[in-house]
Amino acid sequence: MNLQTIYDSLGVEPLEKQQILNLVFDWEAMLFRYRDLNRKYFPQVEPGRLILVRKLLNQYAYHNCSNGLVKQHVRRQHWQTHNLLDYLSDVGQAMDIDVIESARDYGRIKRYDANDRWFQHMTKTNLDNYYSQKSMALKRNIEWGFNSFEEWLLWWLKTDHFAERGVHGHEYQMCRNNGRGGYTWDNVYCTTGRTRHRRFAAKELEAINKALLNYPTETQAMSRAQVFEWIQARC
Repeated sequence: MNLQTIYDSLGVEPLEKQQILNLVFDWEAMLFRYRDLNRKYFPQVEPGRLILVRKLLNQYAYHNCSNGLVKQHVRRQHWQTHNLLDYLSDVGQAMDIDVIESARDYGRIKRYDANDRWFQHMTKTNLDNYYSQKSMALKRNIEWGFNSFEEWLLWWLKTDHFAERGVHGHEYQMCRNNGRGGYTWDNVYCTTGRTRHRRFAAKELEAINKALLNYPTETQAMSRAQVFEWIQARC
C-alpha cells in the first residue's frame, strides 16, 4: 500500500517534505518514542493506528520498522560511529530540501562518544523517567513545557544535581514555584524534597495566620486545615 493510499484511508493531509525529515530526525535522534511520533505528527489519527509512522520510517529512516522496532541502544550505538547529520543531509538532498536547523544544532551539541555527558545520559532508565514525569503532569492537567528528553536533560544538567534526583526527602526534585503553574523553564526550580516540604509548610502557616488576622469572622469556626482550604479556594 503506497503512502497516498494510507493518507486517504485515514483522512489526513500528507506531511510536507520538511515534516517527513523532522519525523526521521526525531526517530533516529531518539527524541520521541514510536507512539509519540504518531501523536506529534498525526494527532487526529487514533493512537493505536501507527501505519503512517511505520510506512514513513520504512521509506526514509535508516533504522526502519520492517522487521520490528529497532531498540534505542541499537540506534545509539550506530550513530556513535556514524554521522546522523550526514544521513539527514542525504535524505534531504534526495527529497530536494535542506536539512532542518534543529538537526544541525543537534549535530553541533551532541557528540556520540562514551565520554560525552549527553551520550552518557541517553539511557532507557533516564528516558523512562522523563516520559513518566511528563505523563504524570499531563494526567494532573499540569502544563508540560519541556518539548523533548534533551531539553529536560539540559535543565537537569544545569542544576548539577542530575545524579541526585529522586523521590526521597534528601534527593533533588523539579519543583514548581509555589506548587502552581506548569513545568516550564521559567516556573521550576531544583531543591530537595525535604526543603520543598519545609518551604510549603512555612508558606501555609503564613497564609493561615494572615487569614485568621484579616478574616476573623469568616474563619472563626474553621480548623487550621479548613482555613487553608478556604484560602486555596479564594486564589
